[in-house]
Amino acid sequence: ELSRHPFSMVVVGVGQENFEEMHVLDADDEVLTDDRGIEAARDIVQFVEYKTFQEMGVKELAKEVMAEVPGQVVDYMVMNKIDPS
Repeated sequence: ELSRHPFSMVVVGVGQENFEEMHVLDADDEVLTDDRGIEAARDIVQFVEYKTFQEMGVKELAKEVMAEVPGQVVDYMVMNKIDPS
């Protein structure tokens, strides 16, 4: 239901855990469905593994973490016919 609201979630995975389920939640490759079979209206999750950017520095991590948020805002506005002007 959150995908129909003005909401974005950014998750940074820290440590050596298995983040497979977080990659699924990120849903870059497929539309998520809930336990009732209802599809998400849009992608609202950005997941990034910290270890991928640990050597590159905070700037690159921040860039990746925030990469999808502007598009998520636009998707919400288009979906709800909100004129950004």
